[in-house]
Amino acid sequence: MAEKHGHEVLWLRPYHGQLNPIELIWAQVKKEIRKNNSNSSQKLRVIEELTRKAMNNVTVENWQKCVAHTKKVEEEFRRNDIVINHMVEKFVINISNDSSSDEE
Repeated sequence: MAEKHGHEVLWLRPYHGQLNPIELIWAQVKKEIRKNNSNSSQKLRVIEELTRKAMNNVTVENWQKCVAHTKKVEEEFRRNDIVINHMVEKFVINISNDSSSDEE
């Protein structure tokens, strides 16, 4: 359905919320709900109204910041992977038989 309307679906890895900008947006929405729920009401209509207001307060700039942050985290992961892969290549344990004694 998304492709039919000119959109591309990008699947995100599960359990990696830091790589998903919507998780940051959702945190922003929840924070605003908590802040504005002054009487700590658990009534569904109150929470629903606060949620609608908080979601309407999400701006294009909020999204841009969250996407930029996510890209920064992704780049950091890539850099760390390169370092780890380089270190792993240096760490080799030879388990084949050779002329060394068992004590060595």
